[in-house]
Amino acid sequence: MIKNFLSDQVTKAFNSKLSRVGEIADFDLSGNDIRVVFNLKGETVPVELKMTDVRYSVADGKFNLHFKEFTSSKIWLNEILAMLAEKTEHTLSMPDQFALAPLKMMFPKAK
Repeated sequence: MIKNFLSDQVTKAFNSKLSRVGEIADFDLSGNDIRVVFNLKGETVPVELKMTDVRYSVADGKFNLHFKEFTSSKIWLNEILAMLAEKTEHTLSMPDQFALAPLKMMFPKAK
């Protein structure tokens, strides 16, 4: 139920703000993984992004998603995501907001 709500909210937000570049075709939250499939303008096949073993933490007013791997269906994008993962120490950070509360219920807290 929460996963469906969150999937719908993320999909709506992305599709409304970035419709010029494409849309989310599928957003799946399975276990501790996040999988997003995009139909992007200029691409002939959908592009898939996946984060594995996702955990969260909150520190200094930031909501942090920690992940083991961040991969893509595109070879060149995998290289960029690997560099991003290394540079960010496998963490994506954003301002901690009430709207992110469902993520805190879905993923385990990082140790």
